Amino acid sequence: MCYNVLCDKYATRQMYGYCPSWALEWEYRKKGILDEIRHYAADIISLQVRKLMNSFQNVLLVTIWVSLCVRMCV
Repeated sequence: MCYNVLCDKYATRQMYGYCPSWALEWEYRKKGILDEIRHYAADIISLQVRKLMNSFQNVLLVTIWVSLCVRMCV
């Protein structure tokens, strides 16, 4: 499974005017991404991230990825 995670810098009303503001918030998008990853239970997961705004988000995504891999491998 390959998933492209949109950076906050690009998740704006200017770029996605048709999308409600709440749907562009990272917490909402993160939940949807994790739910979909869990649903498909893929053997291999690749997260593509374009220009994360800060290292916290980068660490968060790596932590999520490692956590999912550990759960799936046990």
